[in-house]
Amino acid sequence: MSHSDLPGVVVTGAAGGIGAAVAREACARGHRVLALVHRSTSEPALNVPGIHVEVADVTRESVSEAVVRGLAAAGISRVGILVNAAGAVRHGTTLASTSAESIMESLDVHCTGVMRVTRACLPALLQAPRPVVLNLTSRHGSLSLAASGGVPGVPVSYSYRIAKAAQNMLTACLHQELAPRVRFLAVHPGRVATAIAPADADRSPAVTADQLLDLAENAPPEWSGRFLEPPATFLDW
Repeated sequence: MSHSDLPGVVVTGAAGGIGAAVAREACARGHRVLALVHRSTSEPALNVPGIHVEVADVTRESVSEAVVRGLAAAGISRVGILVNAAGAVRHGTTLASTSAESIMESLDVHCTGVMRVTRACLPALLQAPRPVVLNLTSRHGSLSLAASGGVPGVPVSYSYRIAKAAQNMLTACLHQELAPRVRFLAVHPGRVATAIAPADADRSPAVTADQLLDLAENAPPEWSGRFLEPPATFLDW
């Protein structure tokens, strides 16, 4: 199927890791892709016809203008899939080593940044027949998991866990307002071997990208507002 026949795909955090892999796989499946990156990149996965790269900082209000500009440059009028994959790592696994600034910075990327990009994409999402938004979260954003002691042997910063928990609430809020017209899923992509991989990572970005796009294309409406790991493992909030 040609690039012009399918709704487009928007991916944040596309400079590497999961984001770059999703952008490349979406293009291979016939979609036009808008790949948002924090800074200019020479990532080879993005240097293919059908992928338009736009430099945009999700922590800035100007990201909305970058999204509109990028969609026009990519020739995308309908967004069928939005993958919010932008992320940031801040250190501090104890109260004493955690700064307020690190928490606020993480919240701005993982939660407020997701809100900005989703809002900018919403008009184009509403032009697609079955739009879906995948907010890439983490098992570590689960309040249930944290309250039960977390993952043994895998220390995680306060800021990351708090920001992902906030992002999960944002997903639930978006679902409450906009489903079933737009589906929203909080997706823990698994233990993916990236530059910021956890100690127990066991999955490649390419395999993860394939699973995420399968999920986006096939998730039924009743899965909207759920927290899950592909292909169909539902997690406790």
